[in-house]
Amino acid sequence: MSTNQDGIELQRIRLFTALTSPDLQEACTLNHGIVALTDQESQEFQSYFNSERQTCCFFIPSSGVGSRMFDFLQGILASDPSVTSEAWAKFFEHIPSFAFYEQICPTWKDRISGGTFEKYEFIEYLLGPDGLNFAKIPKALFPFHNIKGRLTTPFEGHLRQAFTFPKTICEVHFSIQGEHVSHFYKQDIYQQHKDKITFSVQNKNTDSFVFDEFQSPVKGPDGVMLTRPSGHGALLDNLEQLKADIIFVKNIDNIQCVEYDSLTHQSWASLGGLLAWIRNAFKAAIDIQDIEKIKELSQRFSLFSTEDLQKFTLQDFSIQLNRPWRVCGMVPTEGKPGGGPFWVNTEGRLTKQIVEKSQISPQGLHQLSESSHFNPVFMALCTKDLMGNPLNLNSFVQHDFGMAVKKNLSGKTIYFLEKPGLWNGSMHHWNTIFIEIPPAVFTPVKSVLDLLEPCHFC
Repeated sequence: MSTNQDGIELQRIRLFTALTSPDLQEACTLNHGIVALTDQESQEFQSYFNSERQTCCFFIPSSGVGSRMFDFLQGILASDPSVTSEAWAKFFEHIPSFAFYEQICPTWKDRISGGTFEKYEFIEYLLGPDGLNFAKIPKALFPFHNIKGRLTTPFEGHLRQAFTFPKTICEVHFSIQGEHVSHFYKQDIYQQHKDKITFSVQNKNTDSFVFDEFQSPVKGPDGVMLTRPSGHGALLDNLEQLKADIIFVKNIDNIQCVEYDSLTHQSWASLGGLLAWIRNAFKAAIDIQDIEKIKELSQRFSLFSTEDLQKFTLQDFSIQLNRPWRVCGMVPTEGKPGGGPFWVNTEGRLTKQIVEKSQISPQGLHQLSESSHFNPVFMALCTKDLMGNPLNLNSFVQHDFGMAVKKNLSGKTIYFLEKPGLWNGSMHHWNTIFIEIPPAVFTPVKSVLDLLEPCHFC
């Protein structure tokens, strides 16, 4: 973001007066915004994907650090009364079951096996700089799995899935924090495949200015305007640098044991094949000006609303179809409602969007209970028009869907603007298809306790 006065004023206006919540109309459900492919359709799209000469890469947002997985333990250290004893008990009961147990020093292993050890001291050993320092290491390099006696990290897991993919991958790209770059360069797997592994950091120019409660910009002790990173929506610039025809996106903490790789590959190929096939089908229909074919394809994959199909001209369709594309996997909520796929009204037009719970106004929260699916961040993207020309992705952002962040800084309340989320408002004006995918390909690790789920035992 600009450092001049105009940039500060634009952010001030957006932060304090111009942000809005998405106008949710209803949740997307099967056959009403979400498509369930038959086994035959899935296989056909996989075959199409493998036969197409499309270049492919992976984009893995990976800026998180290990401390977030241990929030419940750090809360205990800080005497947070909201921390439940259940999580505490579960963690200490299952310490030998975690893959990271192999990294614990013999002295602590002896104490743990004896059943008499100081738990607070052990937490400090796990998280602190004098011990394993798990609070500071990148989440991507945390030992998630023990595969036949060998500890593996999410970084290795994603590379394994990429390099065993049936179709050749031209690049695996990780967005990381700048201070962690050297840690990744030291990894053996990077040294073995560095011709296909790339990294980027969030551009400092996308940082947001900090304001006080009087809406005035805040300066640091050196007199320079304070800024803060503006969220994962800032990674739109990183994404735009990737030149592959199809870009697969998945979060760093969503990685499975090797037994799930085949199912994950099939899901990727289904989404990538559908993306390549439907873009080619729409291009062919536009070339011969077959508006009925365009409507048929749109209805089959619930691409446009009924209102759009009724009023769009051939020129309207041509303009809309030459926008960026995303085919997003959706998994059933299984009784755990959260942010996910919704029909959203933006200036009188209904489109399908991925909406996070934090974006929804209090008046709209009841609609979460109607949601049957949620977003696992498992998507195939194309950032080019139908002719293969790169697009300016910032042209398709819904800027008023950013978020106001409120923090405490040295006892004073500060505010700053977070950009619309990468797969939320930053992709608001993309062509979007939602496809149901198997729940087994979504095994996120938000808490270290998630590593006790059966899917993480290899």
